[in-house]
Amino acid sequence: MQAEKANDTLGLGLIASSKSKCYYYLAVYDSAKIFQENAIEYFILVNENSKLTNEYIQLAKVYLKAGDTKKAGLYYGKAVEIQNKFPDSENLAWNLDVLGEIYNAQRLFDEAIVEHRKSQREFESLNNLSGFACASLHIGNSYYMKVEDDSAKKYYNLALTSYQQLGDSNGIAICYSNLSRLALEGSDYKSAIELANKSIATIRGGDYKLIETSTLQQLGDIYAELGKNDLAIYHINKAMEVARQINHKVTVMDCYKSLSEIYTTMNRPDLSYANLLMAYRLKDSIQPIAFSKQLAEMQDQLETQKSENQITLLQQANKIKSLEISEQSNQIAKRNIFILFGILVITLIAVVVYIFAQKQKLKNRVEKELAIKTTEENERLRFARDVHDDLGSGLTKINFLSELITTGKGSDTVIRENAAGISETAKSLIENMRDLIWALNPENTTLANLLASIREYASDYLEEYPATLQMNFQDMDGSMTITKESHREIFMTIKECLNNIVKHSKATRIEMDASIYNNLLFISLKDNGIGIKNDEIVMGNGLNNMRNRIESIGGIFSLENATGCGTLMSITIGLENIIKTKTSFTTFM
Repeated sequence: MQAEKANDTLGLGLIASSKSKCYYYLAVYDSAKIFQENAIEYFILVNENSKLTNEYIQLAKVYLKAGDTKKAGLYYGKAVEIQNKFPDSENLAWNLDVLGEIYNAQRLFDEAIVEHRKSQREFESLNNLSGFACASLHIGNSYYMKVEDDSAKKYYNLALTSYQQLGDSNGIAICYSNLSRLALEGSDYKSAIELANKSIATIRGGDYKLIETSTLQQLGDIYAELGKNDLAIYHINKAMEVARQINHKVTVMDCYKSLSEIYTTMNRPDLSYANLLMAYRLKDSIQPIAFSKQLAEMQDQLETQKSENQITLLQQANKIKSLEISEQSNQIAKRNIFILFGILVITLIAVVVYIFAQKQKLKNRVEKELAIKTTEENERLRFARDVHDDLGSGLTKINFLSELITTGKGSDTVIRENAAGISETAKSLIENMRDLIWALNPENTTLANLLASIREYASDYLEEYPATLQMNFQDMDGSMTITKESHREIFMTIKECLNNIVKHSKATRIEMDASIYNNLLFISLKDNGIGIKNDEIVMGNGLNNMRNRIESIGGIFSLENATGCGTLMSITIGLENIIKTKTSFTTFM
C-alpha cells in the first residue's frame, strides 16, 4: 500500500515478484502467473533489465509447473534475448537450468542432463550454492526418468548436502522425498519409510503443501506395498486433505485411485468402487480444462486452414458417399461376427470361472483344516515348552535346595537362605503357572482382560518401588477376543520393560497409556529416569527380544529417549493382527 501511495514502480514490481514466488511454492500457479506478469510490466516501465531476465526465467518455471511447455519456451526465449543484450553470468546459469527443465518436460532427458550440467558448472564457478543445489536436483530428476537410479541417487544426495548447508527446508524435503521414491522402487521399504518421514518432518509447520501431499501419498503407497492397509489408508487420507487445501485436483484424483486399489486388496469391493468412481469424476472435471486450453491454442491455426480444408472436403464428399453403403454392410457383418464371438467367449469364461471357483473352494477348505490342525499342534508344543521351561527348572532348584536342607550341611544361616530360596522359587512357579493357565482360558484372552492383567501386574510389581505410577487406559470392549500369542507377547514385553525401568532408570514417575484409534492399538510406557544410550538402543539383547516379540504378531515396537529426560516405549499394532474372531472394529476417539 505504501508503494502504491508513493507511486514507487520499482517497489510495486518487487512486491508482485515476491507474491508470485509465494504462490509458486504454494502450487497456486494461476495466481503466480498473474503476479509474475505484473512484476514484468513494472520492471519494463523502469528499464530494470537485470531483473527482467530473472522474472522471465521465473515465469518460465511457473508455466513448466503448470504443464505448459510451449509458454515456458516462449518466456525462456525472452530471457535469453535480454541476456544476450545485457550479459550476466548468474542469469546465464539460470537460463541453462531452465532450458534443461524444458528438455526434461519434452522427455529429451539426455539433452536435459547436458544443459543442467552446464548450469551446475556455472553456479559452482560463481560459488552460488543455491543454484548448484537446484541444478544437481534437476540432474537427478533426469536420471530418474531414464531409470538410472544409481546416478539419480548420487545427484539427489549432492543436492541434499547443498540444501542442508543452505538450511533450505523446501529443497531438503524434496530430496528426501525423491530418495524415498528410489528406495521404494528398489524394494528397500524400511529406508523408503524413514526418508519419507524425514521429508514430512522437515516441512512440518511450513507452507510447502505440494511436497507434503505428494510425500504423504507416497508413504501410503509404501505401507500398501507392505500390506499395512490401515497405515496406508491413514496417510493417503492425510495426503488428500492437504491436496484439497491447495486445490490440487490431480493429487486428489491419484489418492482416490490408491484408496480404490487398497480396498480391492482388502476385499472391500463397495469401497473400492466408490473411490474409483470419485477418481473418474475428478478426471472428467480436469480434462475439459486441458482440452479447452489446447483448443484455444489451435484456434488460430484452424482459421488459417479453414478455406483449404473446405475445398478438400468438397472433393472427398462424393467418394465418401459412394463408400458409405458398402462400409455399412461390412460393419453389420463384422458386428454379427463379434456378437457370436463374444457369446462364445463369455460362455467359455463362465465355465472356466465355475470350475476354478469349485477347485478354489475345495483348496480353501483343505487349507483351513490343515491350518487348524497345525495351530493346535503348535499350541500343544508351546504349552509343553512353557511348562518344561518354567515348571521344570523351578522344581529342579527346589529339589536341590531341599537336599541341602535335608543333609544339614552348612550353617543355620545357609539353611535359612536355602529355605527362603525354596519359598521364593515356589512363589515364582505359582505366579508363572497362574499366568499360563489364565492365558489358556479363552474367556480371559480379551483385550480388556489383557489391559486389566497389565494394570494389576504393574501395580503389584511397582508397589515397593519409589516411583509414582499413572495409568491412562481407555475403556475397551469386553467381547473383543485376541489370540493367545498376542496376549502373551504384549504382556511379556510390558513385564520386561517394567523390569528395565526398575533396574536401570532411577525414575520417580512412570506413566502408562493404552488406547485404540483408527483400528490401531497404541500402548506406551514413559518414565522420567536417566534415559538410555543410543548404542544400547541399537545393540541391547533385551530390547531386540522385545522388538522381536511385537514384530512376531505384526506390530511396531519403538524405544527412544523421551523429550526432556527418561525413555518412551511405544507399541503400535493393527487390530486385524491380534483379533481372534471376525469382530467389527470400532474406532475410539
